[in-house]
Amino acid sequence: TYEKDQINPNRKGKVSTLRRALSPLKGAKEEVKNLQNIYYGDYRFAVDANEAAFKQQIKEGYAIIHLAMHGLFDDKNPAYSSLAFSETPDTTDDNFFHTYEIAQSRTNAQLVVLSACETAIGEEQAGEGAMSIARYFIYAGVPATIATRWQVNDQTTAIIMGQFYQNLYNGMPVHKAMQQCPRGLLPLPMI
Repeated sequence: TYEKDQINPNRKGKVSTLRRALSPLKGAKEEVKNLQNIYYGDYRFAVDANEAAFKQQIKEGYAIIHLAMHGLFDDKNPAYSSLAFSETPDTTDDNFFHTYEIAQSRTNAQLVVLSACETAIGEEQAGEGAMSIARYFIYAGVPATIATRWQVNDQTTAIIMGQFYQNLYNGMPVHKAMQQCPRGLLPLPMI
């Protein structure tokens, strides 16, 4: 989950500008805490939810990877679209997990849930679909992703994700679990 954190003073240029523009996602933190009540797993918050830690965890063979954070779509260069992990003092990683990095990753996860804005948008390419953040997880070996084509409210998304995971826990297949979420709560584009 992403919480407003300190800007690493060693960050310069676009990375620093992007980091400063991010707002805290209190709903995302609540969303992940609620998941802890249903599923056993490795849950990370604040500075523990950083890119380096995730790059190690993605290899560990989790069945489901749930990422509640900021999604940043770059329409000029989709390979630089990214997921924003929490900032750390370490300068090895910039804590933006870019799509080109996702494609180079390998995981055995059966489902990645991208509880983040605009993770399903991208330029449509024949035979490929949208070149979105979600698409790059397919290149990493994930057979199914859940993503959004718009900006979403983190408080509402927490409710939807809670219902979705409860449905999965009750034995529904992924597509039915999402379909059964209350229609009145489905995320709408933010204006």
